[in-house]
Amino acid sequence: MTFALRPRPLCRDAGRWNPPRKGIPPCDRIHSPVRRHHLLHSPLGLGALAAATAATARRCSRTARGTSSRFPHAVEVEIRVAPTCSLRLIEASVDWQETLIEEACNEEDETCVEADPYGMAVWPAAQVLAQAATAYGLRAQGSGERLRALELGCGCGLASLALLSLDMEVVATDFRELPLQLLQESAERLGVAERLETRLLDLRDHGQPLPKADLVLASDVLYEKQTAEAMAQRVVEARQQNCAVLISDIGRPNRKVFIEKLAGLRPEESSEFASSGTAVQRVGGTEAGRTKVELLELPPDGPASEALAIWPPAVLSRPSNHGHVL
Repeated sequence: MTFALRPRPLCRDAGRWNPPRKGIPPCDRIHSPVRRHHLLHSPLGLGALAAATAATARRCSRTARGTSSRFPHAVEVEIRVAPTCSLRLIEASVDWQETLIEEACNEEDETCVEADPYGMAVWPAAQVLAQAATAYGLRAQGSGERLRALELGCGCGLASLALLSLDMEVVATDFRELPLQLLQESAERLGVAERLETRLLDLRDHGQPLPKADLVLASDVLYEKQTAEAMAQRVVEARQQNCAVLISDIGRPNRKVFIEKLAGLRPEESSEFASSGTAVQRVGGTEAGRTKVELLELPPDGPASEALAIWPPAVLSRPSNHGHVL
């Protein structure tokens, strides 16, 4: 099986399919005719669907590293976030990812958020976001403070876990329950669950105010226009509450929309992604992907930009029998 470890931007004209995952109603992600076509007819989609028919039998016989009775089809991966910070978390196994894609393709109820599979694996933007968050956590730790962080569209919650490992408090949110359950399991394995709170929150629903926090985090949320606009409004909401903000992005299609919206709403502050880091993903010790990830940090004089400039890349290591197919 070939694993697509480097997410590609969604580009309808080029026939690519790498759909968004966080904070968007399913009708905008999978169920439109264009996206369904990409799912069914791209090489990635065909491979996933073809493999899904045999996935159930394989799952019965495969023993994945780091499994538990609660999540028998999850796999434990290791991430070196910073020179002094490494941790483990769980994500969906290859078979589980394939099954989630199949279920998403077959889901006829466009209001069913449980059809969204894309928060169930660690993406490169999350690795660099975790590095940036770690810089804030280390600064707070050094001053004897305890940050309260809020992660939007957390997925597997890598940045949240990095902060929890540094004795910070975290509210992790996603618009889907399953990734939050996966994150809770990871936090329990690390022994940091007592400082973690999880909540369902769709960042496009402005009837839901942001929970109180000192630091607001998000990664890979600028792929769809409405979500990009909503994220700009959430940044303004956070800054009005005097929160620091970190957003990581690999160049998703609607970053320009986000920047223009944010600049219009808050012209007194920069909206540029002024710093960057590198996310490396390995399978069985072999490098399988290297991605440049850019970062928006507000206020811009925070510790993240300096840390990304001097720290080595964030490295995610997957077992040899595991990969990222989403």
